[in-house]
Amino acid sequence: MRMITGFFRLFLIVFLAGGVLSGCAGGLDYAPTIEEKQVVYTLAPGDILDISVVDEDNLSGEYIVDDQGYIEMPFVGRLNVTGMTAEQADMMLSEFYSNGYLANPDLSIKIKTYRPFYILGEVESPGRYDYVDGLTILNAVATAGGFTYRADQKDFEIVRKLGSPADVPQKLVDRKLSASVLPGDTIYVKERLF
Repeated sequence: MRMITGFFRLFLIVFLAGGVLSGCAGGLDYAPTIEEKQVVYTLAPGDILDISVVDEDNLSGEYIVDDQGYIEMPFVGRLNVTGMTAEQADMMLSEFYSNGYLANPDLSIKIKTYRPFYILGEVESPGRYDYVDGLTILNAVATAGGFTYRADQKDFEIVRKLGSPADVPQKLVDRKLSASVLPGDTIYVKERLF
């Protein structure tokens, strides 16, 4: 009988906690905005590229985008890929290799590893984390152990660098947990006033 009563108590606690939490989440906005849907990923320092050249094993492999935004390719040397999409970098490499190196270069570039993102402020474990596709502020906060008790759960800043490494980072203020996070972003979770 005690076992049934204990089980019933546990069930009741879990049921009530779930109801309270679902009621709290009802006020949060999770719908992505138009701006978030139009984000195009561009290469920058820290990305690791998987470059495959058909019938050219000596050119195929992993290439790291260095601190200045360059990759070092056999025969053609250092090439700046910062601010390019993977498709644009693919076209540039094809053009370089078709100028006296390969008759019809057939290559493809895939991003093997994205550069990390950073989360600071009122989260349990601020720091650097590996990026995964489709990351949102909510996912980033969860990765960092969740909010602290002082966190303002509706006030975030995302600092994002666009273009070359020399460009000034842009500060984007967002109040949606569904806001997209890109590789290289720094998220600040602010402290609530009271």
